[in-house]
Amino acid sequence: MTLLLSRSELERLLDVDSVIRVVERGFADYSAGKVQMPVRSAVRVSDPPGTLLLMPCAMTESRALGTKLVSVYLQNPSRGLPVIGALYVLSDYETGFPIAVMDAGYMTGLRTAAASAVATRYLAREDARTLGIFGTGVQGEFHALAIPAVRAVERILVWGSSPEKARAFADTMQGRVKAQVEAGESIEAVAGADIVVTGTTASQPLFPGGLLAPGAHVNNVGSHSPTAREMDTDAVVRSTVVVDSCHEAAWAESATCWIPIDEGAITREHVRAELGEIVNGGKAGRRGADELTLFKSNGLAFQDAVTAQLAFERARAEGIGTDFSFGCAAGSSASVAGQAAGKNVAPRAPRQIAGAYGMLACTDRVRRAMNAAIAAPIRLTSTSPNASREMPPPLRGESRCSRLLPRMRQGPSGAGRRRTPARTPRQRRPRRRASLERTGRRKGRHYRVRHSRIDDGWIDRALTQIGGGHE
Repeated sequence: MTLLLSRSELERLLDVDSVIRVVERGFADYSAGKVQMPVRSAVRVSDPPGTLLLMPCAMTESRALGTKLVSVYLQNPSRGLPVIGALYVLSDYETGFPIAVMDAGYMTGLRTAAASAVATRYLAREDARTLGIFGTGVQGEFHALAIPAVRAVERILVWGSSPEKARAFADTMQGRVKAQVEAGESIEAVAGADIVVTGTTASQPLFPGGLLAPGAHVNNVGSHSPTAREMDTDAVVRSTVVVDSCHEAAWAESATCWIPIDEGAITREHVRAELGEIVNGGKAGRRGADELTLFKSNGLAFQDAVTAQLAFERARAEGIGTDFSFGCAAGSSASVAGQAAGKNVAPRAPRQIAGAYGMLACTDRVRRAMNAAIAAPIRLTSTSPNASREMPPPLRGESRCSRLLPRMRQGPSGAGRRRTPARTPRQRRPRRRASLERTGRRKGRHYRVRHSRIDDGWIDRALTQIGGGHE
């Protein structure tokens, strides 16, 4: 089954501090080479103008696998729609089957602000108290929530495309944060804050770089194309620059760095490090109180992957979301059930168990019961003086049931005798009990294997083990 999570459900599941924590660990894994992440693919639409982005990622350490689909249509606000629409598909790392599909608009805004918060933690001064935000949209909102989580911000100044938007933003956010939120009196006051966030769709620099105060830290989040930038060349030259990725594609998407290089104002060596290298301790962050630092964030797929994985784990634990079947053979349920029980269970398709008992897992209720049987160990009751013990794990490509059934069918005479063919349902004799005990000999010991019929009682017992109950 695939879990569907809406925006309102993600708002209940994800909090700022937890997302900052997983994104910080994701930066460390990325710079340590534990992430497989191809270049972001883009499809350009001309009429109407828009972009569709594809961002897949696999994380070998945290075993997160997924893909984000993002659409960017700048004319959407005129239709009453957000500029960015996004959907995330989280897949089971073992099988590749989708285990969750969720709204990614809320998740994208939160993880982007979390990345800036990680950069602020390592690059901003400890005594930073004022936050200047350029932009009154989604990024402005999430950064107003995330940056105070890592620094004791007392005052937030906002600059928007109009004074009315800035005042409306300040009024909305005042009740959501502890700091004083107000519309900036001038662009100089906002740019002169201890921490500055630029989260707009501007294609030209928002302010002269000379307005940045010594010792300030800038999170440059907005425009990420080869021609659009929010920071001018002077701001980049004055700053110690840290990026989220030094990959070649990241350079091509970052006009903030690429244009000063093309102008000859800086070289690539001007970029000190990837943020993950600082998180890992491989390179230094801030070196002095008067140092001006700039973090250029393009947004990376691993940030979505770790955030989606966190949301999925919490949703399963709290019973939030809607289960949905796409009609495919999903072999990931056993893996999820085993991980929830603290076991390393290799996922197996329900059809394996169905074949062993001579039935087809055609309903979701039966499928869940079979997955519970896969996740639980099979125990053999010994008639010898030795105590009961757990059956040894199956060999590669062999299920537990496939090891038991041949011995049960051939009877107590052992492997060297004629094998009794299995009876069809019409040939079977009436049974006086709901279970049948058969005894076989193995290495001088007698084992009794209890084999129950598949019935409602068996299904209910299996569902009870995993807390499923009746549907």
